[in-house]
Amino acid sequence: MLSPRIWLLGVPVLVLLFIYRPSPMLILMAILAAPQVCQAIRYRRDGEAALTH
Repeated sequence: MLSPRIWLLGVPVLVLLFIYRPSPMLILMAILAAPQVCQAIRYRRDGEAALTH
C-alpha cells in the first residue's frame, strides 16, 4: 500500500506543470489536493491512520 506522503511528490510536479503551461484547472487541482497534502505532512507512521495504510 502506498503511503499518504506520496501526495508530497505531486506538489512540485503540479507547480512545474503550472509554470510550463498555466491553466485554471491546475489551480483547481491544487485547491482540491491541499487538504490531502496537509494530511500527508502531518502523517505519523506510528499513528492510528498508519494502521489502515
